[in-house]
Amino acid sequence: MSTIVLDTSAVEALRKCGEPAVLRDANGKVVGYFEPAVRVYKAGEIPEFDEDELDRREARHDVLSSEEVRRRLGIRR
Repeated sequence: MSTIVLDTSAVEALRKCGEPAVLRDANGKVVGYFEPAVRVYKAGEIPEFDEDELDRREARHDVLSSEEVRRRLGIRR
């Protein structure tokens, strides 16, 4: 992977970015994409865990183990 050193103004613009962004040149041509190292979520963006749903999923009996999935797919270890 290559490393590109950004000037101060580009670094500041990217630090203010709380979500993935498209990077474009002065003519509007896409040169790449930016994914923040740490995603900043807005209020309400992350759904709360539904305890009833978690309990329902834990009680399921049709869940396969990794070994059962491999066996069904014909994968041998």
